Amino acid sequence: MVFTQQARAALVDVFVNQSDSPDPIAAGGLLTYTIAVTNNGPDDATGVVLTDTIPASTSFVSAISTKGTCSGNPAITCTIGALANGETATVTIRVIPNTIGTITNTATATRNEPDSNATNNSDTDITTVQAGTDLSVTKTDSADPVSQGDNFNYV
Repeated sequence: MVFTQQARAALVDVFVNQSDSPDPIAAGGLLTYTIAVTNNGPDDATGVVLTDTIPASTSFVSAISTKGTCSGNPAITCTIGALANGETATVTIRVIPNTIGTITNTATATRNEPDSNATNNSDTDITTVQAGTDLSVTKTDSADPVSQGDNFNYV
């Protein structure tokens, strides 16, 4: 009698969780998206890539990852590579929102292995962009003209 055992395909659960800060934000401010890409296993994930197209109403500042490299603008691709079971890579994307309203950002991770829960491979964040502070300064003096040696105040 001969027994054979079939090898099972590796199985992973790559999970994406995104947050933004600050929210709400003033137009022209620096908005940071922090995106955690976690492999919930049970096996190691290989060929992990995070993609994120920044919202059209923003200006790209930077994209960095704690593992691998990021490139592109406005379509950002972060090549993370392998994630062991339980390992997390964090991607930080910074943009400047240019218009008031809401902006939507979606980050999606792919990998080589079958995923046991494909519904958590992407995450969407909605950010409220408000008008910036409209600040002006007006300065007047208390006496005009002023003679040499006289005191006067700016108000």
